[in-house]
Amino acid sequence: DYVGDIYYFGNDVSIDYSEARKWYELAEKQGNIHASLQLGFIFFYGEGVDKDIKKAFRYFKQAADRGNARSQYMLHYFYFFEKDYKNYELGKQYLEKSAEQGDVLAQILLAKCYIGSFGFDEEDEKFVYWISKAADQGNPEAQRALGEAYLKLDNEAALPKSYPDAIKWLEQAAAQNDLRALINLAEVYFDDEGIERDLVKTDHYLQRAEALFKEREAKDYNDASEHDLIADLYYRKAEDRTTRQKAFDHYCKALSFGNESSLYDVGWMYFINGYD
Repeated sequence: DYVGDIYYFGNDVSIDYSEARKWYELAEKQGNIHASLQLGFIFFYGEGVDKDIKKAFRYFKQAADRGNARSQYMLHYFYFFEKDYKNYELGKQYLEKSAEQGDVLAQILLAKCYIGSFGFDEEDEKFVYWISKAADQGNPEAQRALGEAYLKLDNEAALPKSYPDAIKWLEQAAAQNDLRALINLAEVYFDDEGIERDLVKTDHYLQRAEALFKEREAKDYNDASEHDLIADLYYRKAEDRTTRQKAFDHYCKALSFGNESSLYDVGWMYFINGYD
């Protein structure tokens, strides 16, 4: 198994998935659970082999039933998305087993299940429980989601609304370059609701967000919804044509990356603000 890792991850050697698979298979035949997980990944992603969902499932299931948390997490893909395996309830059961062992990805996805994803009933208390577990592990997506929940969950029994707590978690996510957390913080300090408006902090977080947008564009990574989110804030705070131009630019980018609802916003700005 260790030798398989050396070739799989390229530890002081060139990555060689075929050689890794050979050693993992020797380990798996002797009952090594981690080797089963790794073989699942190899066939799931088609690393050095043809992609084979059936073999991937067999290896993940084998490791999951012997208690491997990441394999338990990976089974959700089959039970949620693959028609030959689809079983939402069974997928959630494996997610729960993984989350209970501390797998942060399972905790986040399980939290999403409890806010209505995959057809499950909404249970705010369980959402808060699992997203808090993931946030406590330092995951920026979970920290941002928990911060947003303190602002927007609207269920005082499950999570009382709290601007200080929201800011605390959003700042932790922002420190790890979570772009949505930066936009959320800019919005919190602009809205003048719950805390006093602070345009200096609003601009500070917007500038950090813009820097991240540039870094991502240099890597050809773009998220239409994030462009739309920051455009909305720029439009709301616009007091001059320069700020409106930033809103317009981000709406155009959101549209170009597939957010069709931005058609309305671009059209509105042409109509109202005289863009030509």
